[in-house]
Formats: sequence, structure tokens, C-alpha cells
Amino acid sequence: MFHRVGPCLLALTVPTWIGCASPPAPPVERAAQREPAVPAAPAPTPAITVAAPPTIVTPPPRATIVAGSSHTCALVTMPGSAAPRVKCWGTNDFGELGLGDRRARGAKKKQMGAALPALALPDGAPIVALAASNHRTCALRDDGTLNCWGDESDDQKPIVHAEVPAIPVPGRVESLALGVNHTCAVLVGGGVACWGGNHDGQLGYGDQVARPAAANLPPVDLGPGLRARALVIGYAHNCALFAEDATLVKCWGLGDDGELGLDDIASRGDAPGEMGAALPRVELGAGFQVASLSGGSMHTCAVSTDRRLKCWGSNRVGQLGYGHTKSPGTKPRQSRDVAPMGDALPVVDLGSGLEVMAVTAGNSHNCAIVRRADDTRGVKCWGTNGAGALGLGDDRARGDDADEMGDALPFVDLGTDLEPVALALGGGFTCAVVVARGAAEAGGRVKCWGSNDGGELGLGDVHEHGPYQGQMGDALPFVDLGADVRVVVPPRA
Repeated sequence: MFHRVGPCLLALTVPTWIGCASPPAPPVERAAQREPAVPAAPAPTPAITVAAPPTIVTPPPRATIVAGSSHTCALVTMPGSAAPRVKCWGTNDFGELGLGDRRARGAKKKQMGAALPALALPDGAPIVALAASNHRTCALRDDGTLNCWGDESDDQKPIVHAEVPAIPVPGRVESLALGVNHTCAVLVGGGVACWGGNHDGQLGYGDQVARPAAANLPPVDLGPGLRARALVIGYAHNCALFAEDATLVKCWGLGDDGELGLDDIASRGDAPGEMGAALPRVELGAGFQVASLSGGSMHTCAVSTDRRLKCWGSNRVGQLGYGHTKSPGTKPRQSRDVAPMGDALPVVDLGSGLEVMAVTAGNSHNCAIVRRADDTRGVKCWGTNGAGALGLGDDRARGDDADEMGDALPFVDLGTDLEPVALALGGGFTCAVVVARGAAEAGGRVKCWGSNDGGELGLGDVHEHGPYQGQMGDALPFVDLGADVRVVVPPRA
């Protein structure tokens, strides 16, 4: 991250320490009629030990499909367009679709397909990634600039109107993440800048002062010599991975439900002295090197480099996937005892012989892309399921009772010979980018299921899809984005 230089030593980007220079030795007295004394040879410099680089030092793939509370956006290729474009559908009360109005799209068939316009964003470098939250969406360009639109609350100042200028930030953005009312960006070089609401210290500046996006935002102090390589956001908490240590995770912001993964349910970052070296690491157990993180509303999940999954934080509907609903919290009758971390935090069991390739955490449900022994991939979802967001043909939650996880947790039926390559989870719905199994991945198509009050599934109606038998698989239509329009497929993990 950003270096903090003390009076005696500096933490570099590898765990190398340079000591302070010793004070000069007192002068040697001259004897009468004698030549000056020959100074003693300097002591040999101790050998410097440099730790091996971490296994994973690059950020996870950039998102090409994202979801807010009840809207969805995808980065797509279109005939006649040289660069990828953005298409959005669902509710639009805050201009989150970026179409210069507040009219929803997706609840009627005539609003989709060729009738659904691509966003008229300003000219500039190609768009390479998207991010979304409740009523807000951002696009990241290849030159590290940002365009954002939607909810203007909490001083984040995204634009609801047709004109969408670049958001001022203190450097070139490598990746970004959006919370309910704040945003954080990882900058090229590993710095982190955050702006927006700050009632729980989620900006990480040691206070509760909201800040607008600006070119002079200070760096978030996450510790001497640390460079962030990825960052995720929940409702009002953040967690970061670092280039220096693949086992290192640090979280700050709201901690009421244990989402920071620490030994208490206090928040961090809302008062002086809580950030930097004082911010504890999240203990995930011996040898658990983190490949990727995902932030749910009040919980966090981590996938290891050897394809295991651990989750922590709120668990009131079984979203952690541990077969119970034990959850810390600050509300009456909730336990203030946090779950054990480190080696005592179990691995989420998604089934025998499966490797977790990626996980996406939603409001209170999660979905994972898993790889079978035959190298085919599927989706498993767990947590709350009131509107069929788990895609299992019912509205029963999974993960809150024993014997619901592991081999007992069904795969989501996406359709014949279709494989998932990306996921997006909204407030009560799920979308997957799918490709034909074994086919060249020139582009993907989208299937969505779950709640649909505002047309967020993009199926031309406002009916729930997923809570009833016979709605999934081949019976679940593709989202019509237009003839030969395909979603950009991120690199496979």
C-alpha cells in the first residue's frame, strides 16, 4: 500500500528491513610524531533474507456482469461496434441503467432485444470491467478512468443524467468495488482510495466524515509496505488482498455481524489509531493462501489457491453454508460471541470431488462456480431463497440446517450442455453468463432467476423464475440482449 517511514526503518514491498545507520565513531587520537591511524575495516553487511513471492499476485478477473438491488448490467460485444458496450436492465428509479431517464427496462418483452439501447457513454478508452451496488453502476476503462451513474446520495456524486463524465480519483484505477453508499478503488501500484458515506468508518480514514470522489483523496493506510491487489465491499465493510503475502487479508468498516473476521464485533476505521499496522489480519488458518474474495451484505467469503472456500460474518439465513444460523450481532438476543477463525473456521462443503473456482456473495445468498473431476463446471447456491434466487425449484433456504450442504446441495440446472463462466447476485436474484460446453468462448449468453418485481431478470415480465419446478434448465429463457450480442467472457480461473 502506501509506505509509512518511521525514524529507523522502512517496510519495502518485500519483507526486507533496512536498519538505521550507526552514529559515527569518535575520532582516533593522534600520537605525537606518528602517522594517522588506519581506520578499521567496516563490519560486513548482514545478508538480507527475502521471502518468496506469493502464489497469487494478480487481481481476480474483472467483472463483465454485475447486479444491484434490482438491476443488472453486462459488458457486451455488438455487431458494428469495435469496442465492448454496456447494456443494463431492471429498475431505474435512480438512473442506475445509465440511459438518461428513470424508466425501467426488462418488465416487457418490447423493452429487451434490439429495443434495449447500449449506454451512450463518453468517448474514451475501451471499457474493461463493471461494478454495481444498490442503485449505482460504474464502468472501468482500460486507461484507469471511471464513469459512474445512479444514486447521488452520500456525496458519491454519480450522474443520473445522459451525460456521464469521468469520476475524479487520485490515480489510475486497477479495480473498484461499490458498497451501498461508498466506493473503493485499487490504484495502479497498490494504493487504495475510498469515497462516499462513512458512518461506520468504511472509508478507512479514522473518522466518520463522508468524502466525495476527488483527485486529492488521501491513501487508505492498510499497513507499512503493503500493496493491495484486490478489494471487495459489502454493505459497509471492505476486505483487501495484498501482493506481499497471499495469506494476508485485512478488513475494515462495519463489524457488527463479524464480517471483518476479527475477534470482536467492533467496527474499524471510524476512529484514529485503528488502521495501518494496528488493523489486524484476518486469520484463515495455516496454509490458506487466498486466490479471491467476495463481499456479501454482512458477510465475506474467500477462495483459496487450492480451491477451498471459507466464509464468515452474518449467518441468520445460513448464508455461510455451515448448516446452522449461529451469527454474532449487536441486536437484542443476538450473541456477541464471534465465530472462531483460523484453523477452527471450517471449509464450506459444496460436495465431494469439487473444486471451488469462484464465489460470488450476494445480499444473503451465495453462488459458486465449481469444477468437477471431469473438468466440467457447474453452479451451486445457498442461503436465503424466498424468490427462488438459489434456482432449485423451490423457495427453501439452504445452509441453515444440517445435511443441506455437500453432496445434498443440488447443482443449479442451467440447461443442456451449458457451463457457467461468470455470476452476478442481486438483492434477491442471480444471473449467470453461460457458454456451450466445449465450445470456443467467443462470448456468453445470460440466464437470470429469482425475484423480478422490476424486470431485473430481463425476461419481459415481472414474474419470479426459479421458485417452482419446471422453471429452470432449458425452460429458463436466455436474456434477449439483441441479435448476435454476447457478454464478454472473463478469463477462466
